[in-house]
Amino acid sequence: MSSSIQSFKRIRPFQIALLSLSLLAGCASGPSPRPVREWIDSTTRSETPPAWVNSTQVSWTDDKRPKLELYRGSSTIRGDQRVPGCFGLAKLQARDQVLTQVSSKVKSLIMEANESLSELADQAFSEFRSVLSEGELQGLRFKEEYFERYRIGETERVDCFALGEISKNEIERLKQRLLKHTENTSPELKEALRSKTLDFIRQ
Repeated sequence: MSSSIQSFKRIRPFQIALLSLSLLAGCASGPSPRPVREWIDSTTRSETPPAWVNSTQVSWTDDKRPKLELYRGSSTIRGDQRVPGCFGLAKLQARDQVLTQVSSKVKSLIMEANESLSELADQAFSEFRSVLSEGELQGLRFKEEYFERYRIGETERVDCFALGEISKNEIERLKQRLLKHTENTSPELKEALRSKTLDFIRQ
């Protein structure tokens, strides 16, 4: 019994030391640090983009130009892809934001009148988008573009941004067209829209 106790006393410090070394090794070999984003180039030749690029809003009104609505689109491509094509995708997204905002206002009226028409309304909006050619949104003009090229690890990427502006009068015309198209899609949608006020068009 005595020899066993002595052996335990001799072994225990050694075991504790091994355990401590194991814990230290585990901490040292923990998760690898996340790759650092390395800036390469940009439109401004600076790492600081224009303020509108970092905006958390996809659309807003400029106090200096209250008759215009601004829309921001963005896209990301691989480093070996063409930047002009990336800008084209960003502009398409901004155009889609215009249509989405107009559609949401019309849909809110339909839902207030009859929630069961939600699926029918979505179908009407989808058809409207498909027949609305790009040329019919000429009122949306792009005044600014910005790209930023960067590398994360061994992967190179390019972020592209486009800032478009469209007059509120053009937005109104678009709302009127969507309303007319929606009403002509089905008698149910027509009745739902006619039962609600359309004052929002001029808001």
